[in-house]
Amino acid sequence: MTTVQILASDLWTGEYRARRPLGDLDDGGSGHIHGRLEIVIGGRRLPRLGYWGPDDVCLDTSVSELRAARRVLSDRDAQYTVDEGEQGQPAYVFRHLGNRVHVSVSDSPLSDGPGEPDWQNVPCDATGFIAAIDAFLTRVEREVLALGEVGQRWLAATRVRSEAR
Repeated sequence: MTTVQILASDLWTGEYRARRPLGDLDDGGSGHIHGRLEIVIGGRRLPRLGYWGPDDVCLDTSVSELRAARRVLSDRDAQYTVDEGEQGQPAYVFRHLGNRVHVSVSDSPLSDGPGEPDWQNVPCDATGFIAAIDAFLTRVEREVLALGEVGQRWLAATRVRSEAR
């Protein structure tokens, strides 16, 4: 079966050009967490996840979207699309068909961002995909909860956003 890994690293808060350590996370203007997000399927990295680059992925959005995707894709014959509508960013389509999840990087109807022709219907084991989401969420939650109350509030906000999807 094709292996799946979802990894986050180099987490930071603040602005892209004025990054601050994760410990500076607050409930005000610095209430977002960014960093490097890698989704690796069968040794291939899902492309174009960060707006300014691979180390500028909004974890607020990613955690919410992956939670929602997990919920939807727990059912067979389900589909979940992540399309942030960011300028030039593609849509990411996850289809659960049978025992596999098929991943595509598609044209975005919201931002007109083009897809990736070599990332169409890339299959992986559905159970492995769900397990990779669970492991990712556990690692991120552990790191954020170490921040104390502000981390608890951040996690609660991402849960609310994922339930709204």
